[in-house]
Amino acid sequence: MSMSKDGRAMLSSKGMEDRKNEPYNNDGSNRGNCTVGVGHLLNTGPCNAANNRVYSDAEIDQFLDADLSKAESIVINSVRVSLNQYEFDALVMLAFNYPRFGSGGAPRFVQALNAGRGSEVGSRGNEGWGRVYWIREAKIRKEWADINKSNGKIVRGLTSRRSREIRLFFDAVYSQ
Repeated sequence: MSMSKDGRAMLSSKGMEDRKNEPYNNDGSNRGNCTVGVGHLLNTGPCNAANNRVYSDAEIDQFLDADLSKAESIVINSVRVSLNQYEFDALVMLAFNYPRFGSGGAPRFVQALNAGRGSEVGSRGNEGWGRVYWIREAKIRKEWADINKSNGKIVRGLTSRRSREIRLFFDAVYSQ
């Protein structure tokens, strides 16, 4: 499974990763990590003279393809249940932006997701699993939303981003 065109467009949109051809420090200061394109890390620490150039769209696309491939692999190796395309896209967006996801630190809600897929996490139409579904959904929503901090402080941009990912995962809404 790989990220859809709609997922790529959402990931590249303003408020998510926002495609940029010139390097920037990812925390908005002169202390962040040097980043370009669609959230591609050029190096840890601030941008330097070697990074300071305009990158072509082709270079940005190559970076994005490689970075998405890593994020897709993380989701494929972490999630043990079948996913709809929009659910996969939402999880890939999280893995793309949350480095601990791939370093043995998958969010706790992935355990809830893996604990039982079937009807309780899928279709809301199955009344027999309704209570279990809603408990799992609430747990997943809360834990996902709580991945909104940097250095222990809530970051408004991450809060907004998580909200969009959650909406995609549960409601299949791709927002630009």
